[in-house]
Amino acid sequence: METSGGEAEVNSVRTKACMSGILWAACLAAAWAQSTIHLPTQGRAADFSGYPQTKPARVVAALPAGCTAGEAVIVTGGPAAGLYVCNGAGAWVAAAPHGHQLSELSGVAGKQGTGTLLQAFGGGPAQAGECAEFDSNGNLVSARKPCGGTPNFSLSFTGQTTVLLEHGLGTRNVLAGCVDSNDRLVIPDRIQVLDNNRVQVNFVTPQSGRCVVNANGGGGSGSAAVSSVFGRTGAVTAQAGDYSFSQIAGFLALNQIAPAALQGNGSKIQLFSGTAAANDCAKFDANGNLVSAGAPCGTGSGAVSSVFGRTGAVTAQAGDYTFSQIAGFLALNQIAPAALQGNGSKIQLFSGTAAANDCAKFDANGNLVSAGAACGTGNGDVTGPAGAVDGEVAVFQGSTGKTLRRATGSGLVRLANGVLGFVTGAPSDCVRADGSTGPCGGTIYFGAGLEGSGTPSDPVRLATGGSVASQTFYSASLTFGSIPAFTCQEQPIPAPGVSAGESVAAGLPGALPAGILGTMYGAADAVVVRLCNVTGAAVAVPDGMSYNARVVRGF
Repeated sequence: METSGGEAEVNSVRTKACMSGILWAACLAAAWAQSTIHLPTQGRAADFSGYPQTKPARVVAALPAGCTAGEAVIVTGGPAAGLYVCNGAGAWVAAAPHGHQLSELSGVAGKQGTGTLLQAFGGGPAQAGECAEFDSNGNLVSARKPCGGTPNFSLSFTGQTTVLLEHGLGTRNVLAGCVDSNDRLVIPDRIQVLDNNRVQVNFVTPQSGRCVVNANGGGGSGSAAVSSVFGRTGAVTAQAGDYSFSQIAGFLALNQIAPAALQGNGSKIQLFSGTAAANDCAKFDANGNLVSAGAPCGTGSGAVSSVFGRTGAVTAQAGDYTFSQIAGFLALNQIAPAALQGNGSKIQLFSGTAAANDCAKFDANGNLVSAGAACGTGNGDVTGPAGAVDGEVAVFQGSTGKTLRRATGSGLVRLANGVLGFVTGAPSDCVRADGSTGPCGGTIYFGAGLEGSGTPSDPVRLATGGSVASQTFYSASLTFGSIPAFTCQEQPIPAPGVSAGESVAAGLPGALPAGILGTMYGAADAVVVRLCNVTGAAVAVPDGMSYNARVVRGF
């Protein structure tokens, strides 16, 4: 209690002293030691410049949800890291670094040109002499090649009216031009961009030279750039006198002249030669030029006095011309359709005589001639059934012999006296040569060397000690060449199954040369042909002749 009362008394004395202005500094120091100062109301002209360290902004991991105007925080992590200030609307605003407008960089050595944007470099290597180009983000990067692009596409041609330029540049934004073989400009009739990789150039008359396609405005190194055009620089436009007609190659086509400047609808421009006097009539000279006739039209020695023996207003009359005086040929489309029969493409010619009611037929030359009989008779064609199948047997329909029908029924057919008919009988019967039917079997007749009645118990067979001859034929084309004097040569004919010593009948060519003798004998699976030259000089045997052999056997 004493202690508490003593402290209260001391505090009371201290407060009175401070209120009376005594020991103000000591009181202020004592107040700081005891409580936090409210700087907006208790501070005055705060100067922190001498402080070794100050932190005027809060440090947070993320922006607070709300703020009061004038607050400042520093976000330490994440993509939003940085300094933020709360604006008058109570929203955080990222504090932007100090910057200047491009217009404020006047006199700065780093500024080049008068553009409104500073160009950024996109990085990457860059070598001396390389051209700069823009990447997809608008940055400058190295093009990795000299400025000026690649050479233009060029194609040479000879005597062509149509030139296809397959340039492969992958764009329709191209320019195309052509020069002749003397490097003079040729103006095409038409230049057509077919697609991203092809351009077609057309000329009125065949041309020889080369055409060039440009897609990048360059086509060479920077040294090849055009410094002026016709002595002019800047945006050069066409002017009168840029070219003379002697400098324009090629030919002027009729369709390049304005229609309003042309008279008539012909395909050529008429040339004139010589002089012309007023009212003179124009005529053609031997070269096809227009010249003066030297007199008004219809007068002078060249006037026509009569036409077909008639004067005045002469009109066409029958007999003015004969067909022998008309040149050329009459075409099928010049004949009135009503005068034609059918719709073929040729007029049919007729040859020979024709009698009334005769049928017409074609001869070997394609002419129409008389068949010598009425149509449908004689040796004319007959009509068969619509459902007939190739290879079927047809029979006459009725007694006229003009039509056919399909045969009906089923069974064995026999031809007798030119008539086909069915053979009737029991299914187990056999048919005899005379067309009769009956039980199968009968007497078998055979010659010497065979025996047996032909029944199951006594079949036909070789008689004891008997034999039946058989023969096999073999043939081949052989080449012997030249056979020396008194010499023989052999060639085999393949004969499977033949053995040595068998009987062989030789079939030698009839065209063997004189002095050549031949024979044949059997060998293993072959028949040997032996030719011998019995003369004292070499003999040439024709190549590829056929040699035949018949081998006779018994069994």
